[in-house]
Amino acid sequence: MQTLGDLAQGMTLRFHQSRIKSEMGQLNSEIATGQARDKAERVGGDFRQLAGIQHNLTRLEGYSIATAEASQIAGTLQTILGKVQDEAQALAAPLTGVGMNTLPVMRETLATEALDRLGAMIGALNTQTAGRSYLSGTSTDQTPLADVSTLMTALRGAISGQTTTLGVITALDNWFTAPAGFDAVMYQGGTQDLASLRLGETETADIALRADDETFRNILKNTALAALATDASVGLPMGIQVDLQNHAGEALLTVNDDITDLRAKIGTLEARIEETSIRNAAEVSSLSQARNSLLEVDPYETASRLEEVQYQLETVYALTARSARLSLLEYLR
Repeated sequence: MQTLGDLAQGMTLRFHQSRIKSEMGQLNSEIATGQARDKAERVGGDFRQLAGIQHNLTRLEGYSIATAEASQIAGTLQTILGKVQDEAQALAAPLTGVGMNTLPVMRETLATEALDRLGAMIGALNTQTAGRSYLSGTSTDQTPLADVSTLMTALRGAISGQTTTLGVITALDNWFTAPAGFDAVMYQGGTQDLASLRLGETETADIALRADDETFRNILKNTALAALATDASVGLPMGIQVDLQNHAGEALLTVNDDITDLRAKIGTLEARIEETSIRNAAEVSSLSQARNSLLEVDPYETASRLEEVQYQLETVYALTARSARLSLLEYLR
């Protein structure tokens, strides 16, 4: 018959089994991770240093997201600027070579090419990444520019009635600078630049570039001028057509320096973003090592303790089995 003493002994053995199994689980985890499971015990109940390290790691994680976003924006802008510059310069040289002896079909071909390249430029400036436009200022959900058809229709109206080279050029200049012209008809983005992105404690990335920038206006204006020169609905004399295409070509060559400057600024920004990202990563590595140093366990000591605990568990199992046999014998008697 089982006595109260037997029950108490059985409960004691089960308690020891549970405690030892829990300790084994903790030791196995510490061997696998190299860190103490009981952080409070490891730091002696003083979490201030550990909390400070974790706070800094969380802060750096935020900076990591910001640097990744800034890098994506800068890279996208660099691609856009490269596309616009390539289109403009491919058109500039042939336009400057137009003369009175150039066949009408060649001038018309150049005008058609200019219109195609104008569409490609607008398409590039309207590039979106993950549904965001980076040349629309704060209105990133809006494409910055209307389509090429809208632009050409507005420009035909702007130069209507002009009969001289200077008159046409002046009319275009006025339209691209007047509030009721380019800003009202073509530009659909916001008037505020994107907010600066904080990359670190002292580093920020300023993405202050929009599709209404003067450089883009000049490129679009002179590319459109090359297309309008031979436009039948405008009906300009051949001499003016030649002058306008020459002017457009020379202007596109000149504005090349401006867009090169923009690309250089973006390139400098990309370099700063990369440098900041490297510094932040180094700080993360340093803080992670400091955190690990606070929580790390001695693998040899932990392995020795695990062997000891395994032996204790085997002993408890043996005692449990022996106790069960003795209880059976008592019952049979």
